[in-house]
Amino acid sequence: MNVKNNCMNNNTKEGVGRCFASFGELLQGVLPNGRKFLVTCPIQLYSYAYFSPTTCPLKINPKEKVKSLSVIKKFLNYNKLPNTGLIKINSHVPEGKGLASSTADLIACIRAVSDYYQLDCSEKNIEYFLAETEPSDGIIYNCCVSYYHQDVQLRRQLAPCSKLAIIAIDEGGSVNTIDQHNSLCNIAFNSTERTEYSFLLNQLEQAILNHDYNLIGKISTRSAILNQKVLKNKYLDAMIQVNKKHNGLGIIIAHSGTYIGILTNNNNVRDNIMLDIEKYINIKPVCYDTL
Repeated sequence: MNVKNNCMNNNTKEGVGRCFASFGELLQGVLPNGRKFLVTCPIQLYSYAYFSPTTCPLKINPKEKVKSLSVIKKFLNYNKLPNTGLIKINSHVPEGKGLASSTADLIACIRAVSDYYQLDCSEKNIEYFLAETEPSDGIIYNCCVSYYHQDVQLRRQLAPCSKLAIIAIDEGGSVNTIDQHNSLCNIAFNSTERTEYSFLLNQLEQAILNHDYNLIGKISTRSAILNQKVLKNKYLDAMIQVNKKHNGLGIIIAHSGTYIGILTNNNNVRDNIMLDIEKYINIKPVCYDTL
């Protein structure tokens, strides 16, 4: 199967698209000028979409994916194509957990339709349609990026954070990302905090480009701590202790979700980290690999 821009041309009469998830964010905050930003952490977890032509009005399965249906209608109208066909979404990304499930669905659907009709599947073209729908997590790009999510605008394309593992737990419940972004607008970050976010962002961008995983972990941990003002993680202290015990790289969270994890690039300690998390927190962890 030929994969180009994640538009997967499999030489059949069906369009196929996919998009990976992001394990929360390595960093998320507010700059001194008030702009809100995030830095993605792509993981090997995907949403897949399949587009089949029909003569019936456009439908989507599952039918609850109304945002994806709305975006595809706009995409077809823009390209002067009929609003007919069937879109099937097969997502492996948990919803309401802060792993960019909604954005992954939208992108996978656009790529599937683009694949069938051989349309422009570029990042800029996809961003145009995302901007009319919701804040985007920046997972259009095949590497870590710094991103102005509320503006659906790339700040800087960075590099992959490959060969990392995230030993993670779900603290439970679900979070509506849009509501959480809106509530963030009402939380005041003082000038000191905004200056720190600016410093952390510049440092993290360089750390990713330099593959400095120790610094990436430190900044990600600091971001998790700062985010307690926005959304508390009840197991943050316990995860910090497990990370310290096993010389992990640091903590990573879904800033607008329910997941929290430990970053490591040492395969020899994965199992021990997982055992200790289950022992001290009594939640069975999962392991995600970065892209």
